[in-house]
Amino acid sequence: LNSAPVMQKVISHFELLEPKCSVRKVLRLVKDIKNVALDGKEKDFLKSYNVKQAMLWCIHENPSISTEANLLLATFNKILEFYQKETLPSFLEPKRNLIFKMSRNRQLELARSKVKEILSNVLSYLNKIKTVQAKNRDGVTEVRQILAPMAPILLFPVVSDRISEKTTLGLNKDFKIRDGTLCFYFEETEKVEVLDKGTNRYKTMSEREVLKFVIKKWVDSVLIYVTKNDSDSEEVIDEEEIQITIQPAADLVQSIAAALPANREATEVINQVTAAVVPILAEALPAVSNALPNITHAVNNINNVLRLFRR
Repeated sequence: LNSAPVMQKVISHFELLEPKCSVRKVLRLVKDIKNVALDGKEKDFLKSYNVKQAMLWCIHENPSISTEANLLLATFNKILEFYQKETLPSFLEPKRNLIFKMSRNRQLELARSKVKEILSNVLSYLNKIKTVQAKNRDGVTEVRQILAPMAPILLFPVVSDRISEKTTLGLNKDFKIRDGTLCFYFEETEKVEVLDKGTNRYKTMSEREVLKFVIKKWVDSVLIYVTKNDSDSEEVIDEEEIQITIQPAADLVQSIAAALPANREATEVINQVTAAVVPILAEALPAVSNALPNITHAVNNINNVLRLFRR
C-alpha cells in the first residue's frame, strides 16, 4: 500500500500550525544526521522509507507534537523503540515487519547502539550540518553573482523549452519488440491524464509530453535557483545526494557559466558550490536527476539561443 498520500496529509497539517512545522525539513535533517553519524552500510539503519514509517507512527501516537525539534527527537526515539522490539510495522500494513532482514542478519544490536549515540549527540551533529550549510550558502551566492549578467536570458521560456526538448529526445530511447515494431519508452500515441496544479484540473497528454513536462519543471527549477538573488533556504544539504550528483551538477552549471566568456575562469568556484545547487532540487524529482548529463549537453547549445536574441 502506498503511504505517500498519508505523508502528504501530515505535511499539509503541520504547515498549518502556528508557527509552521516543516516535516520536510525534519526528514532532511534526519538524512543529514545519517550522513555525519553513520558510515557505509550503517546508513541502512536510517533508510528513508523506514524513517517516514516511524514518523507516521510517532505522529499517530503523539498528536500533540507541534515543533520541528520535538518531531525530530520523537522520530529517533520511535525508531529506537522499534529496534528494541525488533519490529518496525508498516503504517498501513502493521503485520509487515520492515526490519525483518535486519533482525535475521543480527544487525539490530548495532542499529540500536548507533541510534542511541545519535540521540546523545544530536546537537553536535546539527552544528556540523549548519557549518556545511553555511559554507554552501556562501558558495551559492558566489555562483549567482557569476551568473547574474545572463540571468534574464537564462530565464526566457525558450531556453528551458529547448533544453527540455533535447533532453527528452536523449532519454526517450527506442527499442524493437519481437515482431520488429519500433517502440519508445514514452510513446506519443499513448495518452495519460495528468493533474495540472495551476488549474487543479486533469489534462490528457501523451507519455512523451508528460516526460518533457517533468523535465521542463526540473530545468526551470534549476535555472531559477541558480539565478535568483536570495540564497536563504530552510533546507539542509544532504551529503549523500551531493556525492551522487556533484560531478554532473558541476558540469551543468559550468556549461551555463561558460556562455559568458568572462566566466570561463570560474571553474574552481563552480565545482565547489554546485553540490548545493542541484541536490536540494533533486529530491523532488530524483529520477530526473539522472538526466543531468543530457541536460548539460543541451545547455551547451545555449550560446545559439543567445545569438538569436542578439540579432
